[in-house]
Amino acid sequence: DYIPHFYEDGMPLSLQLGGFFDTRASDYLALHPECQACEYAPYCLGGCRASALDSNDGTDLMGRDEACCRMLREGYAARVLALMQKIRPEATCFLLRDPFWQDKAATVKRI
Repeated sequence: DYIPHFYEDGMPLSLQLGGFFDTRASDYLALHPECQACEYAPYCLGGCRASALDSNDGTDLMGRDEACCRMLREGYAARVLALMQKIRPEATCFLLRDPFWQDKAATVKRI
């Protein structure tokens, strides 16, 4: 597979040649059965493809987005939500409408 170089190919051509528009979360999950079983799969959907390229030396567009995995699995996202609730309890975040994230934020130790 050809992985385009943005500076050499230009962004429009790079996006077209790189298949970015045809990449689906279901394609990613089909390639990574370990991710299908993850409780965060419905939220990360494989993460960011650009970050995945960065995670594996630019060699695999469909590789794991290690930064997204760490952010979710190590509880950083839940901590940010809990901190947001502490700083601005009146603010609304679409994630906190989801019972999954309400539970995650509630289980974070008081910041």
